[in-house]
Amino acid sequence: MVQPRLPEAAKQVGLKGPVVLEVKIDETGNVAEVRINRGHPTLNDAAEAAVRQWKYEPLLFQGQPISYWLTVLVNFRNE
Repeated sequence: MVQPRLPEAAKQVGLKGPVVLEVKIDETGNVAEVRINRGHPTLNDAAEAAVRQWKYEPLLFQGQPISYWLTVLVNFRNE
């Protein structure tokens, strides 16, 4: 799981907080689509870039892998 990196512009102004994304996982467990539900525009791209690299376990329905949507929260903190 790739950890999201706080953008330099956000660090400079002390910006932090959550980004909520709707993520579609395909039958093989890869991220197929990402929709930003809520978040600060300065943080959204970094959250999406990290989440697009994540890998999930395939979800099985009646023994067959299926695609599915889930909600992901990425919380940025100043470090």
